[in-house]
Amino acid sequence: MSKKLTNIISIALMLIGAAFGIYTWVSAGQAEGVDAEMAAVNPLFIWTYVLVAIAVLALLIVPLPYMIKNPGTMKKFGIGVLALGVVILIVYLMASDESLPFLEDAASKNEWSKWADVNILAMYVMTGIAILAIAYSSIRGMLKK
Repeated sequence: MSKKLTNIISIALMLIGAAFGIYTWVSAGQAEGVDAEMAAVNPLFIWTYVLVAIAVLALLIVPLPYMIKNPGTMKKFGIGVLALGVVILIVYLMASDESLPFLEDAASKNEWSKWADVNILAMYVMTGIAILAIAYSSIRGMLKK
């Protein structure tokens, strides 16, 4: 894909995301009652999951031409995708759809609660793994010298 097309797609996705954010902010501010607030926020949740799906598809599709030319890289890529899948599965099993004490009414009526919990937990796990990888590579680099 050309750099120009990639930039156009990125700008379009950012503009759509900003429009959804503004729409949610305005409609949630005007909403009265839990049901109206949840109806105002749901499009933003859906857009977030569309972006996640686009990112996952890009992660899987973009490296394909390189992997076809260099079949040895398929093993590393497969291990990485499998590890990511295992982390997401573990996080999904750990996630809860119970409402927070201060949001009982709103969260109990929100079908996205479990997935929001998955996103938050996955962010924590991935951040922890990244910090551990950075620390490991730093310590390994110091010990090699």
